Amino acid sequence: MTEIKTIVAGQSSWDKLVNANFKNIVEKLDGMIVSDTDWTSEGITLLNGTIPVDDFATSQPMYRMIKINTGVTIARIISVRASMLKFTAKTDIISLPSDLVSPNYRAAGFSFGNQLYRATWLNSVSNKTATIHLDTFAGADGVRLDLETTLMY
Repeated sequence: MTEIKTIVAGQSSWDKLVNANFKNIVEKLDGMIVSDTDWTSEGITLLNGTIPVDDFATSQPMYRMIKINTGVTIARIISVRASMLKFTAKTDIISLPSDLVSPNYRAAGFSFGNQLYRATWLNSVSNKTATIHLDTFAGADGVRLDLETTLMY
C-alpha cells in the first residue's frame, strides 16, 4: 500500500495526486467508510461574479466528502477545488451544499491558502450554510485562482 503524498502548490497533475491520496485513504479505512460522494459539483454555486476558468471538468468547482464511522462519531474528510476568474478579494466566492455544514460547530471558520491567497471556510449551523470567503489575493482581482483545500471534521 502506498503512502499519502504531499502536494506542492502549483504542482502539475495535482488532481491525480489528490485522487491517489483519496484512494489510499479509502484503502486504509476499509470497513469504516459510511459514504463517499466521489468528486461532484452538485450543490456548488460560484458567487459575486466568479466564473470557472473554462468548461473543462477539471476547472469546475468540485468537492468530495467521505464520512467515516470512528465508533464515537461520524468524521468527514472534505476536499474542495476550483479554478476561477472574475472573483473579488474580501467576498464570498463559493457556496457549498448544506451537507458540508459541520454539525459540530455552530459558527466556525477554517483558514487555508498558500503564498498567493488566503481564504476561510465559513460554517453556520443555524443558517445551514457553508461558504468559502476569499480574504486576500496577491494578484489582481479576477486573474486566475486555483483554490484547493482538504479538511477533516
